Parts: sequence; C-alpha cells; structure tokens
Amino acid sequence: MKNLWNKWTGIALVKRIVVGLILGAILGVAAPDATSIAILGDVFVGALKAIAPLLVFFLVLSSLCNAGKSHGGVIKTVVALYMFSTVLAAVIAVFASMIFPVQLTLTNAAADASAPQGIVEVLSNLLLNIVANPVSSLVNANYVGILTWAILLGLALRTANDTTKKSLLTLQMEHPWWSAGSSTWHPSESSVWYLTPYPPTD
Repeated sequence: MKNLWNKWTGIALVKRIVVGLILGAILGVAAPDATSIAILGDVFVGALKAIAPLLVFFLVLSSLCNAGKSHGGVIKTVVALYMFSTVLAAVIAVFASMIFPVQLTLTNAAADASAPQGIVEVLSNLLLNIVANPVSSLVNANYVGILTWAILLGLALRTANDTTKKSLLTLQMEHPWWSAGSSTWHPSESSVWYLTPYPPTD
C-alpha cells in the first residue's frame, strides 16, 4: 500500500490532473447518474478552503521576516508580474464572457446579496476588513485582513533573533506538506467535475 501511495504521489500533479479529466469524461459519458462520487470534489474544495488562509498568512509572514535588503529588485519584479497577470486575466475574462455569453442561475443566498451602493460603502467594508481580528480573519478567510496582519507581523519580526526567523523559515519550507492532502485530491476532483450536477443555465 505504501509503495502504491509513493508511486501515485511521485507522478507529476499536472499528469494526475490530465488523467482525472480523462477519467471524468469517460465516467460522465458511461455513467451520467453516478453523482455520488461528487463527494470527492466537495472534500477537495473544503480542504483547499481550510488550508489556504494558513498558507497565505505564514508564507507572507515568513517571507517578509527573512527578506534581505538585496531582495528588493526581485520583489518589485514579482509584484509587477503579479499585477500584469491579474489585469491580463481580467481583460481575457471580460472578452471571453462577451464572446461566449453564459446565463447563470444563482442560488437564493447569492441572489439575495446586494451590491455595494457607492464608493463609501466599498471603502468602509475594505477598512473594516483590514482592521478585523486576525483570528477571525483566518477563520472566515478574510484575505485582506490576513495579508494586513501578515505584513505587519512580518515587518515587526525583521528585528527578531535568528532562532525565531529560522523557526518561521522552517515553517515556510514545510508548507508543501500542509497542502499535500489537498493537492492529492485534485485529480479526483477533476474527474468528478463532470459528474457534479449543476443548476440549469437557461
């Protein structure tokens, strides 16, 4: 069993996802009523939502705490590429939605949610999310609050002793083990995507 697990985890994640997509397509055609397997997708999404806030918090905190003065150019390049890719993805999404329009049927909770009434409400919500309690931010996946507290603590711990910095760095280097369980479910989630029932779009 252990050898089988090692062989499975030794395969590249992209290859496992491709295999999951192929299996999902086959199952979707051969057994369209076998929707019970969708529980694997729900488990994957739940695990990803559970681990993502902790990953973001400790990665940002440790990176800022251990960043040296010589990393300024690298950080600027990363930020610039991140902003460029985000804007590019938004532009592509807009054009894709215009070329291939899709009508979505929202659930009752999503339909009842009201959009912000003005820039004042948007800024107010943003400021409240920034100063939110760090524990509640982690629990509620408030990434604005998570990033704010991670940045503040990371900058404050830059003057900490080497033992503290090494502990945070060790925690950062070991983060792949945190997400190993979530990423292992990814191929299964890819396969059950074809079997998960969705509300009608017309």
